[in-house]
Amino acid sequence: MPELHLHHQNSTITLFYNFNSEYEDITSMVTDNLQVFPSLRTMGAFYKWKMANPKKISIDVNTFKTLFLTEDAALDIKTKFNGPQFVCFAVYSDALSNLITEFSKLTPEKLSEDIIKQEQNAQKEDKPELFPLNYKFPLSFVA
Repeated sequence: MPELHLHHQNSTITLFYNFNSEYEDITSMVTDNLQVFPSLRTMGAFYKWKMANPKKISIDVNTFKTLFLTEDAALDIKTKFNGPQFVCFAVYSDALSNLITEFSKLTPEKLSEDIIKQEQNAQKEDKPELFPLNYKFPLSFVA
């Protein structure tokens, strides 16, 4: 069975996302979906390392499971799975509303150009990720 690899630290999962504008944030989203990544490296590759407003956010493991891994959430989340190192969640509709509600309670951190460059260089040099993928969750929910 395939596994979802995530960065896990102190009972939280770190997720990564990007907005098209430097001024857009989770509370002012104008898009009808949001791409959420479990890995900075995956997000960087997806956007070809050109991200206007990259963020990371840490959420409780149980909140992550509720937002992404329940049957209700699965109706509005398209999971793009291409091996354990490449997973992307495209979040729509009710799941997106729930995600915005939860994310707005937290403080996302803008990723600096320096961190982005370090991760990009680490990928080129085949070095470990800055945010190691040390948590594995079975992907039985992906159908």
